[in-house]
Order: sequence, then C-alpha cells, then structure tokens
Amino acid sequence: FFDDTKFEVHIFSLGPPDNPLFIQHGMRGVDWRERVKTNVKYFHDVQRFKTDHIGLARFIHGKKIHILLEWDGYARQGDRAQGLFALRAAPIQIWHQEYLGTSGGKYVDYLFTDKIASPPELEDLYVEKLIYLPNHFFSKGHAVQAEVKAPTREYTAKRVPYEPGSGSPQINRCLAPDHVGPEVPSIVYCNYNKFLKNNPQTVRSWIRILRDVPDSMLCLLENPPSGVPYLRRFIHEAAGTSTNNNDPNSFSPGDGDELNSRIHFLPWQRNPFDHQMRNQDFCNVMLDSYPYNGHTTAQDSLYGGVPIVTRSDGKDMSSRVTTSANVVLGLEELNAYEGLQQYE
Repeated sequence: FFDDTKFEVHIFSLGPPDNPLFIQHGMRGVDWRERVKTNVKYFHDVQRFKTDHIGLARFIHGKKIHILLEWDGYARQGDRAQGLFALRAAPIQIWHQEYLGTSGGKYVDYLFTDKIASPPELEDLYVEKLIYLPNHFFSKGHAVQAEVKAPTREYTAKRVPYEPGSGSPQINRCLAPDHVGPEVPSIVYCNYNKFLKNNPQTVRSWIRILRDVPDSMLCLLENPPSGVPYLRRFIHEAAGTSTNNNDPNSFSPGDGDELNSRIHFLPWQRNPFDHQMRNQDFCNVMLDSYPYNGHTTAQDSLYGGVPIVTRSDGKDMSSRVTTSANVVLGLEELNAYEGLQQYE
C-alpha cells in the first residue's frame, strides 16, 4: 500500500496477537497481525495504550511521525483510540476506509474518497479536505491474497465446514433444508450485511421483490443471531394489513408466513475466506443495504462475479460506496439513481 522507498512506514497495533487456536486448526487468513508485522520495518505493539490515549499520542509523537493514518475512525463500537486524533499526535492526520464519513472534528485534515462516493457538490458536508482517488477508493486484497479463489464460471463448491452442495446457487439454495416451494428456486437473492445497515423501507422493498419474483428466495446472514426472530417478526407484520382502521390491534397476517419460509439465514463464518466463497456458492444477485451500503461484502460479491443492485440516491458517503464500485467496473446499470422504485 505504501512505497517504502519514499516513506518510512510505522504500524501502531492496538489489536491482540493472532489467535493461536485458529492458526493451529489451519484457519486460512487469520494471521493478519503476523503478516503485517513481517512486511513492515517498524511495527509497534501499543496494546498497553488501548485506554490511554494521551500515552499513545506521546508515544507516536516521540517517533516523529509526519502523517498519521486512521483505518477505523468511529467504527468497531469504540474499540479503538478515537481520542488519539483529537490530541494531534502528528501534524497531518488522515482518515481512510473503515468509518466512511466525515469525522466532524477539525483534528482530521484529509479524507480519502472518490468523486462518486463523495461528489464535489457535497464537499460542504465534510470538515476534512477530500483526497480524491482516481477510481474506487475502497481497497480490498482479493487479488493479492493466496487464500482467495479467483472466480470462474466452472467453480465447484468444495469448502468446509458449511459443505454446500454442488451446482448452481439455486440448487445450493443457501442450505435451506426447510425451503418451501419448488425444489429449485427461480433465483436466489442475498444480503450478507449486519441488520443495522438496513432501514425498514429496505426490508419492505425485499418483501415486494420476493412477491414480484415467484419461487425466489432471499439468503441473509445471522448478523447478529439475536436479531433473527425480530427480523422475522417485522417481515410477518410488514406483510400484513390492518382489518379495522379504528382498532390498532386488528391484523390480517397476509403472506408473512409464506415470505418467511423463503428467507434463510446463514450462520456467521469466522474465516473471511470461507465466508467470501458463499457469494459464488449461494447467490445469483446481491441486494445491497440502505442507507448504509455493504462495503467489504460488496467487494466480496463483485470479485466473486455476483452482481449487486444498489440504491444510488443517497448523499452520505456510506450510502454511495457500491455505486462507486459498480461505475468503475462498468456495471452502472446496477445503480438505482432514481431511488427505491428503480432498486426494485
């Protein structure tokens, strides 16, 4: 990522060592920390400063860092040292990737983005100066990671532990043994994002899509598992109608049960590469999240050769990432610039 002939690169790691149990069991791709450590000259283990932002700022300042780059921002539920940047540990401070949007603070000088994710006419929504990358700003390592299987039309699923069947996504049908309907669904839609990325309007849109495409099914991720019954209840209620406008308790369930029978939830995969292969195994079309797009999941889908349909009418950076990726790949027909109706 950095040219070490022009920059002296320092990595400050707040994360724990790679889990030896995962490595012992041969889980591919779980040795992130060790890979980073062996590929940079200056690696600093700063776990001791995880809750000591002042101590961390002093440590980084002592290394005479000119440019400090943050890859988490406000993400990860406060698990990182957000207070560090407010203390100005370096004269130039930049945000990139994980948290997609403005910091809202004058202590972040620049933000990496592109002109589709952050249109120039919306620059006033950011406190940072925008560094526009020439194509798509959101980077993933599919092409340089040996664990990632390149997509091919002849791909045959052979991954464990979820052991999918062989053949097309319709035959694999998201491991849904209780699938109601024809043995082979007409099409398999997927969305592998956290539930919190979708608003009620988006889930209602999925309901209409399932209704409009007979014998289709939707494959989601248990992310989190505790949210599955609540989402099923919402779908059941959203599919129903009130039978008496004067009685808020009157309710006709409509086709809620039938819709829920066509929605299947996959368990979370600890291994990111096993999870990435689910795109080829299970999906015909990915339905993107809104108002917060799938970012990593969108990249996984596109690299796996699975098209992703996204809404492109949002103003926030996090709602325009997939739009940007589709444009760069020449897949602009998958972008719904006119909003919800076009998305469906």
